[in-house]
Amino acid sequence: MPELHSRGVMCYPEILESNGEYTLTGNPGKERMVYLVRYKCQYTFLDTATSEKLIVPWDARAQHVDPSKAGGSALTYYGRYFLLNFFGIATDDLDPDRFQQEVNPPDYIKSEDWNTFRDAVYTLADSDGCTIPKEELFTGAKQYNLDAFKVGKSGELLKEQLSRVVQMIKDDPKMMITRYAALAGKLASGTEGGEGENV
Repeated sequence: MPELHSRGVMCYPEILESNGEYTLTGNPGKERMVYLVRYKCQYTFLDTATSEKLIVPWDARAQHVDPSKAGGSALTYYGRYFLLNFFGIATDDLDPDRFQQEVNPPDYIKSEDWNTFRDAVYTLADSDGCTIPKEELFTGAKQYNLDAFKVGKSGELLKEQLSRVVQMIKDDPKMMITRYAALAGKLASGTEGGEGENV
């Protein structure tokens, strides 16, 4: 920090302890997996003229579907706001949500990601025990995931979210058929309010 250095003060952060874990969030049947990371940290301020030190502890935590982004946003976000508050710098124009978007810009899905998902659902439709037509099952599966991740349209889904669902289809196809079949039937009969989107 140039201003501190010009006054003969050095400042450096340290991570004293860290831990992280995967956790499910959301309502039963509509959970999503995120990685929660926590850090115990401290800032050391050193007066280069007298060698006097001031050590200030602080904590950081964040969650994200991507573990590396969870760690990065925890340290960057909390570190920045610790210093702003410690020195009493006004933060009225700094919106935390906007800052998170700048640090970890969302990686939204593209049409090719839906194509990969559709191929996985078509494989489900061809498997034993599934009597739902391919397109009908795909429509139900797509709406199911839009509802599960609480987004209004496909362009708001994250690539990581859809990739994880594709892996779940591969790992446990019977469970995923059960999840998708009921909604597929409702959509086909017109009893479900959700609107499917064309890819």
